[in-house]
Formats: sequence, structure tokens, C-alpha cells
Amino acid sequence: MTIALLGYEEDIPFVQKTIKDSNVIKKIIVWTDYSGPEELIHLKQSEYDYIILAVKNQQMKNQIYSLLIYGYHIKQKKILDFYGYYRNSVPLMVAERRMEYPLIDKYKGMILGISHAETGIIARMFEQPFCNIAVSSQDI
Repeated sequence: MTIALLGYEEDIPFVQKTIKDSNVIKKIIVWTDYSGPEELIHLKQSEYDYIILAVKNQQMKNQIYSLLIYGYHIKQKKILDFYGYYRNSVPLMVAERRMEYPLIDKYKGMILGISHAETGIIARMFEQPFCNIAVSSQDI
């Protein structure tokens, strides 16, 4: 299987991290505001089993998706919307989502509690990595 990964520079690393066999990624096309459609020529010249869209922005993703289908005549079934699938497969509970899909490899602590902890404590401000799983309306 061969994959072309297409997306914004800031959206691609998470997608790469989740693909277990990185050898299937044969091409990475970074989409920017300055280099967009001309980069898609690479997709036309080579054959890929799938094109994975790594674009979080829904409006931009839809535009690229349409361009691939109508401008480059790529079959719909070959285009996979990574963040669309991700959003639909990730658990809704914040705590469950953070534990199953951690933002980093290893936390040194957790922030628990109600809305004051959820919105009043910024985990990234600690010197050590903390996971904030506090949520509103969770009084015991």
C-alpha cells in the first residue's frame, strides 16, 4: 500500500505519528497559503492507493477535497479525511480522550476537579507535563 499525505505543516505530524507503518507514506505534500494547487501535480504523476488529507480546518479541507476530485479527477474512495475520522472515533469524555489519545508520551501529573480547574489552570504553564481532565458540573 502507498499513501500520499497532504496537509498543513502543523497538521501533518500528528497524522504521521498515528500511522503505525511509516513506510507506506511515499509522499508528503505540505500545503501552504503560497504553494497549494501546484503541489498537487505530484499526485497526478504518481499512483497512490490513498491520499490522506491532514487538514484540521473544515472549510480548507473541503476546498482541497473538491480540487482533488474535480480538478485532478482523483476517485473519492482514494481520499481519506484523517481529522474527520479522528473526530468521529475519539471518545466524547475529556478524561477518556486524554487517556486513550494523550497529547504527549508521558505525563508527570494530572489536574482534577470542576470548572475552576478546567478553565483556571493552564497545564502547559507547568514546568512538568500535566494533563488537565477537569470538567464542568462534575461535583461529587
